[in-house]
Amino acid sequence: MIAKDRNNCHVVRKLVGIILELVVAVFVYQGWFKVREITEAEKAKMREYRREWLKIGLFPEETDWGKSEEIIGEIYKAQGKDVPVFVHSRSPIESTIYRHACWFCWDEDIDGLPPLKELSKIFKAHHHAGPRDIGEENYPKITPGEQFSAYDNTHHDQLRLDIAAMVTESATKSKKKIKDGINARMFDKEKQRESCSCLLSNAFWGQHEWWIPYYLFPEQYLEVKYEEKESTMLHLWARLAKVCGWWSGYDDIAFIMDRPKKQNLTEDFIGDCDHDAVIEYGDGFRFYMIDGRRVDEQLVMRPETQTIKQINNEQDQDVRSMRIERFGWPRYLKECGATTVDSRKNDVENQMETLMRTPTGDQRLLVTCPTKRMFALGVPPNVRTCEEAQKWLAGEAANANVIART
Repeated sequence: MIAKDRNNCHVVRKLVGIILELVVAVFVYQGWFKVREITEAEKAKMREYRREWLKIGLFPEETDWGKSEEIIGEIYKAQGKDVPVFVHSRSPIESTIYRHACWFCWDEDIDGLPPLKELSKIFKAHHHAGPRDIGEENYPKITPGEQFSAYDNTHHDQLRLDIAAMVTESATKSKKKIKDGINARMFDKEKQRESCSCLLSNAFWGQHEWWIPYYLFPEQYLEVKYEEKESTMLHLWARLAKVCGWWSGYDDIAFIMDRPKKQNLTEDFIGDCDHDAVIEYGDGFRFYMIDGRRVDEQLVMRPETQTIKQINNEQDQDVRSMRIERFGWPRYLKECGATTVDSRKNDVENQMETLMRTPTGDQRLLVTCPTKRMFALGVPPNVRTCEEAQKWLAGEAANANVIART
């Protein structure tokens, strides 16, 4: 059965070793042969190669489940392991739910629990009996302030019920005990939150494996030679990236997740979208990010509904700045109880200026220009007048930060 330390996948350790060996191989190569600059033709090929792999990373079509199983099986065998059984899911949250059912069957010492192969078979059949996309009307509603709330919605609760019923029906004895135990496990939302966080930290990224082309290009186009074993493994991972989404592997079982149906990533694979999810799966599980930072759905989709308490309680200062900017500095200053330190009519620039201080000690110079645009410019807390603020901004132009415009 599965190793007791199930959160530490043996493949992870092997992969880290392989990557390190590949890095060493590159340096060895540069020691054996004269280091040279790549040619313009090679640079052009590198740009073309980058575009090809970006398409792989952003490919939205459904996972090729058969090919994925075949290649993952080859990866296991290359590490001297038996081919695992597989479970398919639409997203990381569904994978977490399936994993909890498996953990129950492994952790509980109850006679009659179904074996791993049977669980794999019935879970895969159940997954493929439904549509890839359950429809936006069935997507989980996300609680304000949370990054995702896929732990508590009709679709995922029904999935838990179905899985509990399947495990119970497959049991050969102790059905009442198994039914009560599996239901208690499946609906423990806090444990599933922890498990999902663990999965997101330890999963392999499938089509999002950025490191593959980094090592593949030198071998294919720069005549870098790797050891046969390392080269074989590299090409297995490259093949896998073209057919599946994220996956996680354990001693006897591997969980494969479908590709996202929608992605809003930059060409550098950074999540940055101020009007939609950066990644969305067919069951509605989705991530929101601005400038590469994970944020909640409310900040992206409904920033005007934030509360002053939410904003002030934000511990990440960069995210807090995003919250205020999208909420609107003028509105924030008004609703947070900011006080006026100084105000004036700037006749030189023909604009109204007000220096305001928030209860947290932040100071902003509000400037309303003749075009009615408003700017909120950050200044140090020791500034006492609008004139001092303008002098500081003029003298520290490199540090001036326009953080809001209306």
